[in-house]
Amino acid sequence: MPAQRQARALAVILGGTTLALIAGVPAGAALGSLWGWRSAMWAIAAISIGPLIAVVLTMPRRSSSAATVSAPLTGELTVLRHGSLRSALLLAVLVNAATFGTFTYLAAIATGPAAVPEPAVAALLALFGLGAFAGVTLAGRWAHSHWRRLLALCLPLTAGGWLLLAAGAGQAWVLWTLALLLGGLSFALGSTMIARIMASAHGAPTLSGAFSTVALNLGAVLGPIVAGVAFERLGAAGPPLVSAGLVLGALALSRR
Repeated sequence: MPAQRQARALAVILGGTTLALIAGVPAGAALGSLWGWRSAMWAIAAISIGPLIAVVLTMPRRSSSAATVSAPLTGELTVLRHGSLRSALLLAVLVNAATFGTFTYLAAIATGPAAVPEPAVAALLALFGLGAFAGVTLAGRWAHSHWRRLLALCLPLTAGGWLLLAAGAGQAWVLWTLALLLGGLSFALGSTMIARIMASAHGAPTLSGAFSTVALNLGAVLGPIVAGVAFERLGAAGPPLVSAGLVLGALALSRR
């Protein structure tokens, strides 16, 4: 695929993730509030059966082209020596850790000091997901040719948004106001960083996607762990403060 089309293609793929945030996460929250958290897990298992069968039936058993030659694994791993790729990977970890650090606890923040009614939490999570979809769509248009401008604009705005959320975590109107904005900014940054990883790892056609997946999943694991500790010690302001700190770290790294 031409490099200039990678960002848009990635936006299409990530659109599925954002649609899950719009529909899946709120639906899971609603099921959990009605029938307990296990009902959401059973629903996920049931929904996954169809895609699993489709993958098994449609996955080719061998390459369609006999001329396809896989690059040696050790050769592809050498791209990790490139400073641009390591920076992109670290930025992706920081940005995704910030995003999921607070999003993981958004429902708890909303139903706690902000006193958002439990039935309305699903709508709040869906609002974040709508912002995420818009952010991914925006990044798909401009992440290839204008990625520096996107980082320069979105990183400080995202850090400021998390700080505002930390300051107003006890106010429901603050959550409603910032959910759409922070969802959009966070996912615009995340999809931009995926595009940068793919572009920087052009010498690893097989592993470039794996590099971005590892970076994003690592952030999705580490962010909630740190934010959870902050939530326990600082209350509702803890997770967004962690997110702000992570994004400020990414901003400092991006300017090196």
